[in-house]
Amino acid sequence: MGLDISEPMLARAVRAEAGPLVGFLRADAQRLPLRDETVDAVVSMAALQLIPDPRAALAEMARVLRPGGRLALMVPTAGRSSGLWRRLPSAGAYVFGEDELGDILEDHGLVGVRTKNFGTIQWVRAKRA
Repeated sequence: MGLDISEPMLARAVRAEAGPLVGFLRADAQRLPLRDETVDAVVSMAALQLIPDPRAALAEMARVLRPGGRLALMVPTAGRSSGLWRRLPSAGAYVFGEDELGDILEDHGLVGVRTKNFGTIQWVRAKRA
């Protein structure tokens, strides 16, 4: 299931990825319309930094993961910079510090959190206990 709040992005996804086992839903990642602990995996690639409240979206991702479910994120990072969530007004996006996402995911009960930085990109993985 693909999820996006943007109708144009959903239309593009349907054109590119439609199939019998693929579905799309228009929804806000800060308030997922899914029941607790019902999703096997959550994947977010280059999207979290565009959500107005990334903390709320992370809490929702953790909430919907079933026990043993896995999460994978890819976001821009500020590396070792200090300060929580820096908004880049010109780009309209957040840049995340090195440990920020991992700390928040652990606060929401995820385990085995691993982060790996490659230049300005950070990959994060975690699992629901």
